[in-house]
Amino acid sequence: MRRTLPVAVVCLLAVTAGCLGGVADGPTPDATQTTRQTDTATRTTTQTDTEPPQDTPAQTTPSPTTTSSPTPTQSAERAGDRAVAAEEDRIRARIDEYDRVGGLGLGIIVPPEFEIVERTADGVRVRVEVGYSVELDCDTDGEPEEALDGASTLTTYLVTDETVTRQTVSRDVLSPDRYC
Repeated sequence: MRRTLPVAVVCLLAVTAGCLGGVADGPTPDATQTTRQTDTATRTTTQTDTEPPQDTPAQTTPSPTTTSSPTPTQSAERAGDRAVAAEEDRIRARIDEYDRVGGLGLGIIVPPEFEIVERTADGVRVRVEVGYSVELDCDTDGEPEEALDGASTLTTYLVTDETVTRQTVSRDVLSPDRYC
C-alpha cells in the first residue's frame, strides 16, 4: 500500500493538470503568436488553431522597426584599436615638437594595451597604455647619445562610431629635454 499511494497521487495530479489546461498560464502549445501593427501601437495577440484567422487590411505582418541602441554598437576590439591608434598619433605629435629626438619606437618594450572602462549612450570609454622609446641626440650631431626606453602614456578616450576624443591624460609623454 505504501508504494501505490505516491503513484496514485502522481497520476491524479497528472490527470487533473491536463483537465485544468496545464500548470502554466498562457496559450496552449499549438497556439501561434502574430504581431499586428496599427496606426497607434503594436500589439501581440494569440491565435489558436481552432479560431479562424482574422483578416487584416495588409494581410502581412510588418517587419519590426529597428531603433538605435542607447549604447554604441562597435566591438570592444574596434574601440580599443581606434583609441590606441589615436594615442600613438598623439605621442608622435608630441615627440615631433622636440629637436633633440633621433628616433621613436612605439610598443617595443611596453606593448599597447587597452581596457574598456564603460559603455554609455555617449560612446565607449577606453583607457589605453602605449609604450614608447626615444633616442636622444643631445648635442644635435646626428648621433644618439641617450635613450629613453620603456616609457608609456596612460590616457582615456571616448570612442564613438564617428570620433575618438581624448578625455583624460593620467601619464603624459615625457619631455626629452629633461634627459639631455
